[in-house]
Amino acid sequence: PRKIISHGIREHAQEVATRVLGPRPALSPDVSRAKEIASPALTPLDRELMNRARNGVLDAPEHGRTDLVGRLERLEVWGLAARHADGRWALADDLKTNLEALGERIEINRMLERVEGLALADFDIREADRGAPANGRLVHVGMVDELSERTVAVIEDAHGHLRYAGFERTEDLAVFVGAERGAIVEFEP
Repeated sequence: PRKIISHGIREHAQEVATRVLGPRPALSPDVSRAKEIASPALTPLDRELMNRARNGVLDAPEHGRTDLVGRLERLEVWGLAARHADGRWALADDLKTNLEALGERIEINRMLERVEGLALADFDIREADRGAPANGRLVHVGMVDELSERTVAVIEDAHGHLRYAGFERTEDLAVFVGAERGAIVEFEP
């Protein structure tokens, strides 16, 4: 049944994890809110801001909502929001896309930190152009995280940049079966 697929499996897994690992320590609300404000990814605060905005502009958050003000200030630093003189805020048109891409890049950095012999400080990591082929030396193929089915392949292009592309279809992943690190591969749109 659909309800079991959407909720039952997750709830059962949470129960098993709690039994094995013990209860999850509760972070203080202030600590968890501070993490959400500083998070370089799409957060519930961002969704709230986008829902409140009309044509990309929102009124100054009501008194006491320091979390929203803090998030807007963080977005302003990243160039994704701008404060008007009258106290209103303008959100970037591509706010959601930029935050999702930023979050994905961080997840890929975490994945690549586990790759032996790769010094990430030496590289600029970018998504491969979806409209043009990209080729280079295969650096790594792996799942971004255990919770998603998304697999990412990372190559080093001729300019020394790391480029990544995500693959979700099984037939796309089949291409990488047997490909070893260092092989020359090409991503095609």
